[in-house]
Amino acid sequence: MPSRAKNTKSHTPNKLSTKEIDELLVQADAAYRDGDCRNAAKLFLSAAEQGDVDAQAILGLLYQNGDGVRRSPKEAVKWYRNAAERGHAGAQLNLGVYYAEGCAVKQDMKEAVRWWRQSAEQGNTDAQENLAMYYSDVDNPEFDIKESAKWWRKAAELGAPNAQCYLGMFYENGFGVRKNAGTAVKWYRLSAEQEHAGAQLNLGVCYENGIGVKADAKEAVKWYRKSAKHGEPGAQFNLARCYDEGTGVRKNLREAAKWYRKAAEQGDASAQTNLGVCYARGEGVKKDIKEAVRWWLMAAEQEDNAETAFNLGLCLLKDEEIEQDMEEAVKWLRKAAKLGSESAKALLKKLESDKKE
Repeated sequence: MPSRAKNTKSHTPNKLSTKEIDELLVQADAAYRDGDCRNAAKLFLSAAEQGDVDAQAILGLLYQNGDGVRRSPKEAVKWYRNAAERGHAGAQLNLGVYYAEGCAVKQDMKEAVRWWRQSAEQGNTDAQENLAMYYSDVDNPEFDIKESAKWWRKAAELGAPNAQCYLGMFYENGFGVRKNAGTAVKWYRLSAEQEHAGAQLNLGVCYENGIGVKADAKEAVKWYRKSAKHGEPGAQFNLARCYDEGTGVRKNLREAAKWYRKAAEQGDASAQTNLGVCYARGEGVKKDIKEAVRWWLMAAEQEDNAETAFNLGLCLLKDEEIEQDMEEAVKWLRKAAKLGSESAKALLKKLESDKKE
C-alpha cells in the first residue's frame, strides 16, 4: 500500500530576481516616507525573506521601534542577527547594543564587543565610539585607555564630532596619548565647527585660559555663546560669568542673570549659587532674599560648596527679610567652615565670643 508523505509544510517565498527585490525596497521606502509604516513593514519583510541584507537590518529597526509592527525585541534581534552575520555594519552595531543591555538576549559584554568590533572595522563610527567608551570605563576589567584613544581617533578621523571632542579631551589631559594642548585644540575646533556643544565649550575654555592657543577672551565668549545657545549648561554658566565680570564682553548684569538662570534651571549648582547672589544683591534682577535662599538651597542639595553654605548661614543669621534661625544658620556656617570658608570660620569664632560675653 502506498504511504502518505508525513513532512510538515512551511511557507517558502518564491525566489525573486534582484530587480524585483530592488522594486520592493523602493516601494517600501516610499510607503515609509508617506507614513504608511504597516505597508512598509510588509514590503521590507518580503525583501528580508528573500535574503536582502539591508531589508533585514531595517526590519530589525522596525521591530525595535514598533514602526508598522508590534514592538518585539526578540524579532529585532532575530533580524539584526540575520543581517549582522552577513556583514551588515549597522545591524552588527545594534546587535551589540542588545547584548550590552541584555535586551531579548542574555547580557554578554564580550559578545557585544565582538559585534561592535566587526562593525567598527567596517568604519561604523557609532560602533567605534562604543568601543572607545567601553575601554575607557575604569570599572571595566578590560579597561585600556590606549585602546580607547585608538578608537576615538578612528571615529574622529572619519569626521564624527563626538569622537573629535573626546579625542581633544584625551590630548588635553594626556589620556592614552602624549599630552598636547595644541592637538587638543585642533580636534576641539573640528568638532566645534560641526556644532558640537561640548567641543564649543571646551574650545572656549582653551581660548579663555590660553590652553594650546593664545589667550583671547573675546574668542572665548564667541564659543561659549555658540555652545550656550545649544543648551550646554557649562557654557551658559561661563557666558554668564563673562557678563558678570566683563571678561571678553561689556559687563552686563542683566545678561549675566539671564544666562545664570538658564544654567540654573538645568541643575547647574554653580549657576544656582550665583543666581542666588544676583537676587541677594539685586544685580540684574529685583532684589529678593527669599528667591536667593531658594536657589542656594537647590545648589546645596546637589553639592558641597563653601560659598553656598556661607551665603545660607549669613542670610539665616542676619537678613531681616527672612525669618532668623540661629540654629540653622550655625549649621550652614559650620558646613562652610568645614569646606574651607575662612569667612565662615571667622563668623563662627565671633558668634562663640559673643556668646561668652
